[in-house]
Amino acid sequence: MKAEEVEVYTSWWEGCRDWAKPRGYGQWCFDIGGRGKLYEGPYSRCKAEAQRDAAARGIACITLLP
Repeated sequence: MKAEEVEVYTSWWEGCRDWAKPRGYGQWCFDIGGRGKLYEGPYSRCKAEAQRDAAARGIACITLLP
């Protein structure tokens, strides 16, 4: 899988990507600060949910492409 960066809120994006890649996720947001919460679904919804989450510190939003 090729990873394409869409928007990054943390310097830990690569660890985030490496965690998701073997799991085959498509569009997602990964909340590192929240111990691995996934916001699944379309990027815009995923980003909006992350921004509303009070614990969403250290968010990386990326898209994994086939």
